[in-house]
Amino acid sequence: MNFYATDAQVAELERTLAAVSGEEHLSGLVELAWHLRQRDTVRAERLARDAGTVEEATRPAGDARAAMRARIALTLAECALLKSRMEEASKLCAPLRANFRSVGDFAGEGDVALLESRIAEVDGMRERELACYRAALEAYRAAKDTQRSAHARLWTVLASGFGDPSAMGVELDSIRRDAEPVSPSVAAHLRFIEGVLAFQQNAFLEVVPIFREVVPAAEACGMCEQAFRAEAGLVSAHSNLGDRESSCAVAERVLERARRLGWPRAVGHGLANFARQLSDTGQPERAVELLLEARSVLADHPRARGYAIAMYYLGDAYLALGRNAEALEHLRHAEGIMRDLGSQPEVACLQAIGAQALSRLGRAKEAHDCAEAALALARKTKSRLWEVEALRSLAEIYGTHGAELGEAGNATLALRCLDQALGVVESIGGHHEKSQLYTEMAVAHEAAGDLARALAAERRARLEEAREKDRRAVNQLMLAQERHETERAREQARALEETLGTLEQLRKVGQDITAHLDADGMLHALDRHLGQLADVSFIGVFVFDPEGHNLRRHVIERGRVLPEHTIPLADLESYAARAARERREIDVDAPEGGMAPRVPGAEVTRSLWFAPLLVKDELLGVLTVQTATPSAYTEREKLIFRTVCSYAAVALANSRTHGELETKHRRLVGTEAEMRLLATTDSLTGLANRRQFIAAAESEIARATRYGGAIGLVMADIDSFKATNDALGHGAGDRILVAVAEVLREQQRPHDVIGRLGGDEFALVLPGADLESTRRVAERVRAAVAAMRVSWHGEEIAPTTMSLGCTSAPENGVLDGDAASELARLVRSADAALYEAKRLGRNRAITASEVGRAAE
Repeated sequence: MNFYATDAQVAELERTLAAVSGEEHLSGLVELAWHLRQRDTVRAERLARDAGTVEEATRPAGDARAAMRARIALTLAECALLKSRMEEASKLCAPLRANFRSVGDFAGEGDVALLESRIAEVDGMRERELACYRAALEAYRAAKDTQRSAHARLWTVLASGFGDPSAMGVELDSIRRDAEPVSPSVAAHLRFIEGVLAFQQNAFLEVVPIFREVVPAAEACGMCEQAFRAEAGLVSAHSNLGDRESSCAVAERVLERARRLGWPRAVGHGLANFARQLSDTGQPERAVELLLEARSVLADHPRARGYAIAMYYLGDAYLALGRNAEALEHLRHAEGIMRDLGSQPEVACLQAIGAQALSRLGRAKEAHDCAEAALALARKTKSRLWEVEALRSLAEIYGTHGAELGEAGNATLALRCLDQALGVVESIGGHHEKSQLYTEMAVAHEAAGDLARALAAERRARLEEAREKDRRAVNQLMLAQERHETERAREQARALEETLGTLEQLRKVGQDITAHLDADGMLHALDRHLGQLADVSFIGVFVFDPEGHNLRRHVIERGRVLPEHTIPLADLESYAARAARERREIDVDAPEGGMAPRVPGAEVTRSLWFAPLLVKDELLGVLTVQTATPSAYTEREKLIFRTVCSYAAVALANSRTHGELETKHRRLVGTEAEMRLLATTDSLTGLANRRQFIAAAESEIARATRYGGAIGLVMADIDSFKATNDALGHGAGDRILVAVAEVLREQQRPHDVIGRLGGDEFALVLPGADLESTRRVAERVRAAVAAMRVSWHGEEIAPTTMSLGCTSAPENGVLDGDAASELARLVRSADAALYEAKRLGRNRAITASEVGRAAE
């Protein structure tokens, strides 16, 4: 009997079961109950008990009976575990390993060991859990069952925690290779572990598609517990990406799944997950209510990981409410459980948040030590998000208690921690932490008395908030809260199912609408979806133009786009203009005959609804939906329309922000290019300035050092330039400098570097040029300068001449110094040659070797 079966295999088993009888029917009944244990726990229990009754009546012969009775008991034990009847599950499991072993069913023996490991996990007995996994793997290897062995190895990986990512990758490849051909259940399990590993590495953009893939794949194999865990992981992944809308929506689905499965521990985890989203969206009071409920549901397993997570979330919610002593109590309780379970990254997280509670209780030294411990553990385990949290805690402690801790420059220490935290966030591609970090930096700068930097940090925080806006849910939370309150009332189950479908559709509407940055795209998205949610034949989006005080109308009717039109905001006959002016909904129920359409070619409508599109207090436009059906829009439809309005408003705001950012980006690119040019170019001649010349020269020298080859340097100086300046003025001197720069450009080869070093001093770097080649270039430059003619105020200035000093490297065939020192040596050598040229009467090019001969 396989460990898991696909939906298709279960359907086939159900079909064949009705056509057989006797022992064959009993065997099929036992197998069906086994494969329904997670799909439908209640039915699996019932079928297993029915199978037990049939088994007693038919009494199969020999080992088959013992194996069948053991499998029935194992099915009932797993059902009891899922229903949180732990004592019953343990009691049923107790004899089963020996029972399976007695009939040589090693696969069954391993199945018992795996179930015992899950019981140990719930009880927080880590060593027993790992020992059971080892026993299961040993039994599966004896059975030569590669698929079960793969499952046991994967659970062991998960229970053992994650170490070096590359080593884990090797282990997963080994499991995949040994399980070939990989069954659908092993493939889903492998993918789940890959998702958990990606989560541990903070690669949340990878986590989301992996877990989305795992959920249906695991369900299709009957791995409903794994599907639940994957979907719960999706909540955290979306939350860490700052996508509040998706995290809330998935949290709803997780809780819905838990209630549907009927597993108390899953319900507790679902409540805790949903409460976490409430807390993150600014509703800690409501979060505390749900977390207390979750704690109560999970209280039978006080050493389990799920209970620790609920305690952590509760402590964090208390911290947000300022109930610091209660927060510390719950955080430390959770830390103790996680420490016992060997979950070091979670211990680091809890220490970091606990340090904040200690700080706010005035226990500065304890807070500091706790935060430092959290930081060290986070770095040791490469838990980058908890490293950020620990650094933020230290910043808060230094900012509040720096003097008490005896730390000088406490504001500087706080800023250093926040700067490090920002660096970590940047390195892992984080988004939603940035605005909070910049806000905290603004506060720290203000405390340090640096108002300019405080303002800059605050502006950056606002910019980051704008970038984060489209990642967050607009009003999904209110709908979700209403949805879960409705769930608690069992008599409203059918209404709840309809609401769930509506919200799922609304989620798709929101995703589709906010994916567009133009009114027409948004209009088509609305047309694709709204007809499935309400009676709608006519949809209009009116985009507000604040400068012209107009509304630009975009309309679609039954898939047909109607002409655009501009409506003045002051139009007293327009319901859309009125809704914009008064900033309120307008619901029109027209009498028989309907409203005469204001849009040429449109149908007559009788139910019309208008609402302003607002983000905070800013008017962005108006949405209208209409139909020919009278009294079509009840409160349900209006709630749907309001939700759609929120999505549409966000889409229009994104469109406007995108346009503004595009404009600002273009300006910034232009400004940056201009500043870069100013920073590297001599403003008079357009040549490289001293800084740029030195950087380019060092780069060429480094290239020559790395790949071999010569390099030449020429230092040049205009003769008697000061006298010209004194006689004719600086304007004439500038004209000469510009003319000399033009001559240099004319003589420049593609890879040569030319710069004005200051005053009348120029320099040339000649890649690939030996000393003789360098001298020839210098001589051409000298001759060209001497031949040029420069006019000033209509009169020709006396001929200009130039003295040049030349050198090259390497002298001994090898460039062996660093680029900066080699350049300094070349400059000294060329300068000496230049001075020699001046001494010998100017208007000449002298090489460094000639200086050496003159000295001799």
